[in-house]
Amino acid sequence: YNILYAGHPKLWYIVSPAQMLRFRRACKAMGITPSLATMADLERLIQHGVDIRRVVQRAGEIVITFPGAFHGGFNLGPNVAEAANMAY
Repeated sequence: YNILYAGHPKLWYIVSPAQMLRFRRACKAMGITPSLATMADLERLIQHGVDIRRVVQRAGEIVITFPGAFHGGFNLGPNVAEAANMAY
């Protein structure tokens, strides 16, 4: 999970676990390997049928990413946030 305490929002892009096979196939077709550092053209992923969710997180909000989901995001300015990765 990620808690945004104060400051500018965060912009998240999330691919659900249910979309991961389609996401991996699209990445392969685009010649990229999904990893922590992967950035892909969102329009091309959408053209390959990948359902991508866009979330704007504001101060006081929590974003939870589920196991198996692919996610990436950007800080839209200085902020104070906390992230914790948990294993079940």
